[in-house]
Amino acid sequence: MAKKRNPASLRSIADKTGLSLGAVSMAMRGDTSIPLKTRERVLAIAKELGYQRNARVSELMTLLKKQTLGSGVETLALVQAETNTNRNEQLYLESTIASVRRRAREKGYGLEVFEWGANGLNSGRFQQIIKARGIRGVLFGMHRDITGAVPFDCDTVAAQAIGYSVVDPPMHRVVIDHYRNVRLAMAQMLARGYQRIGLMIHPESNSRSRDLVSAGFIDMSRHLPVSDRIPPLVEDPESSVITKWNRKY
Repeated sequence: MAKKRNPASLRSIADKTGLSLGAVSMAMRGDTSIPLKTRERVLAIAKELGYQRNARVSELMTLLKKQTLGSGVETLALVQAETNTNRNEQLYLESTIASVRRRAREKGYGLEVFEWGANGLNSGRFQQIIKARGIRGVLFGMHRDITGAVPFDCDTVAAQAIGYSVVDPPMHRVVIDHYRNVRLAMAQMLARGYQRIGLMIHPESNSRSRDLVSAGFIDMSRHLPVSDRIPPLVEDPESSVITKWNRKY
């Protein structure tokens, strides 16, 4: 069996050019502090020797360099809806940010929060920012629209959505198991002796869960006596509507 030929290394290029490892490495990266003719000679010899760049090693060395020069903590980006005056929504946003920041810290990451649409932040500007700052992981939180679209190129970073509201572009997402949670809640209430259990939910909240809240409630109700089955109230929480629903059931 023929002996497998070892791939060319920076050391072999340095030996043939008579340059130091550092100079060869800088020349291979196109560093302008190395004369153009020297860079061209290094690249030609690298090609002649069959040198192949190891992307994983180069990435690691870049990260190590950043850690030497900077804080040493890689940063993730969290994109949230722009702040508004809806207090309940704002509490949800603040809770999400706090949870993501805590989990990122546990895993050794920093977190930078961006408000989509605030201060003119659009897709083009955002992608320029994360590229300039070397951010490689982006999380998308709640979107203003229930079926929100974000004009973002997910091919350049690792992207993930929190919840269901960002539907385009397609990406991995982490969500609450609304269906199971409602069933568990009803099971707990039944175990405590409650018989006629109702569900009241705002249409937008139900839509944001992909109707899984009402679906879980209806599915669990199938196991109850017909007299105890109450249709869910999925409407705006106006007092007159609630009163009418309450009196009827």
